[in-house]
Amino acid sequence: MKKLLYLLILIFCTNALFAFDCNDDGVQHPHGIVSNKIDTVVEQDNSNYVITGGVIKGTNLFHMFKKFNIHSNEKAWFPHQPGVQNIIGNISGGEYSWINGEIICVSFNGTNLSASNSNLYLINPAGFMFGKNVSLNLEGSFHATTADYIVPERKRIIFKKDYFLSSRKNIFH
Repeated sequence: MKKLLYLLILIFCTNALFAFDCNDDGVQHPHGIVSNKIDTVVEQDNSNYVITGGVIKGTNLFHMFKKFNIHSNEKAWFPHQPGVQNIIGNISGGEYSWINGEIICVSFNGTNLSASNSNLYLINPAGFMFGKNVSLNLEGSFHATTADYIVPERKRIIFKKDYFLSSRKNIFH
């Protein structure tokens, strides 16, 4: 994974400008991306958050976060193995997610980055707020929901604070 991080830093290096986004009253929005599970790794370099690891079940990649916030001029990278169809990120820290930067999904085969057609699902029961600078760099669909669970292909996935459950056995193919 360090090879991936170094590759991303080398190729997509940005300056260290950090912008803190505030609401109309001057109160700063939540900041940072924090993993809620040992399987999801979040590494920050300047204004880039690189999200790796997670749990792969079939063609689904699951990530668990305590916080997921991207301010203007920041980027959240979701590099993943080829063949991943859905990236599902559950945010369970109890506060809304502020998204005002760029979200990028790329496929990484060990040496090369390429465009990804994976779908990205972000789930935060506490809600989302999107700023005017938000941008998506992905070829699949983007879904943000405040639901407690999702139902892909009539198969229910329930998210708890630090883990996910399924209502059927072997739902991931």
